[in-house]
Amino acid sequence: YEFAVALPRSDADAAALFRLCMGLSTLMFVIYLILLVVLPIGAIFPKLSALSPWLTLVALGAACVGWYNAITYMGLRVGSFGAVGRSKALIALVTAVGQIAGGLFVSRGDGALIVPYIGAQLAGTGLLIWALRDHPLWKFDRASLVSVARRYVRFPKYIAPGSLLDGLAVLLPVATITALYSPTQAGIYALAERTLRVPVTLIGSSMLQVFYKRFSELRGDPHASRRLLWRTWWQMGALALGPCIALAIFGQGLFSFVF
Repeated sequence: YEFAVALPRSDADAAALFRLCMGLSTLMFVIYLILLVVLPIGAIFPKLSALSPWLTLVALGAACVGWYNAITYMGLRVGSFGAVGRSKALIALVTAVGQIAGGLFVSRGDGALIVPYIGAQLAGTGLLIWALRDHPLWKFDRASLVSVARRYVRFPKYIAPGSLLDGLAVLLPVATITALYSPTQAGIYALAERTLRVPVTLIGSSMLQVFYKRFSELRGDPHASRRLLWRTWWQMGALALGPCIALAIFGQGLFSFVF
């Protein structure tokens, strides 16, 4: 639903969509916690038992991502690009410093990846909430939530399946390697995958959010919308082509040298 926040002509409807996103993220967090209690994950996948102390934090981390996405699109709608940029910089800084410090100084490094990540997401969300403190975002109105949920239901209906497949493509290899081998082997794979994803996430997510705002402004002009879409595809594809070829040829040697 967060992708729809930029679309309503009424600020009240946009705020209702924002509250809907925040509520759904919280609801998913609660459902995840219930599933952790009900499902015997350790019995089904014994090698995942080593990760059991952190599964609750995975649920919280997912909720944090949902909260941050919702407030980010609300910030883009009202034109707070500076605050959105500062929040991304804060998240990157807190994550990097926290994970490096945790790995160096915390005994065994337990939680050194996920705890700073959650702290960074909460810090970025808090910064944006403070930046938008003058906007009426939090007035609860059940009727408006139901109304916007029905009006923009096509967004989760069509986007959610693709997002689910994208998430599985990224996360399923890590879970499979952990279940079949060990968390150590999965960590090595995750290190490579995360390193490759850093530039893609940095450039792609920034482009995506501004693109949606611009695209929503052109929704009444299908020809201009199509031109913007094709031009963005071609530019992003050309930007990625060189690094992809270099990694295909030299990737193994580069990773061995760096890590």
